[in-house]
Amino acid sequence: MRLGKRGKGAHNSRFFHPSMIMEITQIASVAAVCDIAFLPMTPIPLRPPLVSCGVLAFEPEGSLLLCHLTRTPWWDIPKGLQEAGESQAAAAAREAWEECGLRLDPSAWIALGRFLYRTGKDLCLFSVLIPHISPADLRCTSSFTDRHGVVRPEVDGYAWVRPAELGERCAPALARVLLEKVNLDDVFGRVTRLAARHDGWS
Repeated sequence: MRLGKRGKGAHNSRFFHPSMIMEITQIASVAAVCDIAFLPMTPIPLRPPLVSCGVLAFEPEGSLLLCHLTRTPWWDIPKGLQEAGESQAAAAAREAWEECGLRLDPSAWIALGRFLYRTGKDLCLFSVLIPHISPADLRCTSSFTDRHGVVRPEVDGYAWVRPAELGERCAPALARVLLEKVNLDDVFGRVTRLAARHDGWS
């Protein structure tokens, strides 16, 4: 749309240049389409994130128990998905038993909270102090079937690892939670004090 030129003999009226008529028609057509596109729609419910529950198991010198994930370069804490009808503490205790053969008493540990872990998955963490156990005495009873049809244990090795080594050993998503969102020194102090009160040992 253009304005008429003001001057001698000029009118103050407005006029449409013929080329603009087509543009206005096209804009109107787009608007009509947009009106249809933005009609109210039934919202799609968002699926709640999955929850993985795990345990930070410290030994008295401050090292953490890690499990080596079979056929990967990564080490992990004992953890796994919470099952239907299962509490988060119960899920963490079950995973510690299945992946390490550890029977842990949830009354002897502390809850650290729920953290954003991966897209569509949160990580709920607990922590406990346990006696130093030889990695050779730990066993994994949970398994998976690989793409060749071979049944393998989920975990094929164990190690006590200092917190400073977690960035090198753990997958980035887990390392980010443990090193950036959890104060491991504070957690170790808390579980040490709790174990002294609970079991009478330090």
